[in-house]
Amino acid sequence: MLSQLLNQGAVYVGHCVARSDADPSKLTTSQFSILVKEADLSAHRPLAAVASALRQPDGRRKVGFADYPAGEALVVGEEVEVRLPVSVTGKSVENVHRVRQAQVILPFPGGRRMAVLGVSSESLDDWEHYVSMLNGIATSVSFTDPAKKSIGDLLAGL
Repeated sequence: MLSQLLNQGAVYVGHCVARSDADPSKLTTSQFSILVKEADLSAHRPLAAVASALRQPDGRRKVGFADYPAGEALVVGEEVEVRLPVSVTGKSVENVHRVRQAQVILPFPGGRRMAVLGVSSESLDDWEHYVSMLNGIATSVSFTDPAKKSIGDLLAGL
């Protein structure tokens, strides 16, 4: 799975394992990712075209718009059924899992790339916490001019 994410432009992948707020006797898990993808977003409202392409006739995939400090974003969410043909031990047994995933898609200035911030989890009882974390991550995104010095540049070498 990690190699697939890298091939898709992943610059960050993190796994969360924590005690479930919904049931403290259980663990909750999720995966967060940040992908940078090449894009041609030169149209007047480029995210509207992306949204149209992502919508499905059955309406199971939710697609909408949200405003963040980095600009207008496309927000996508869905719940899917994943069938795995083997167990973690390699035994041939079909496992069915319900997985929720959400993405925030932010176009880079200039419209040549887009950042895709995502979360996925089977821990459906804790889903709202993961959505809140994804929202916090999306709120923290900013696009800076590489010619300008950042605080990291100024503090380098400490």
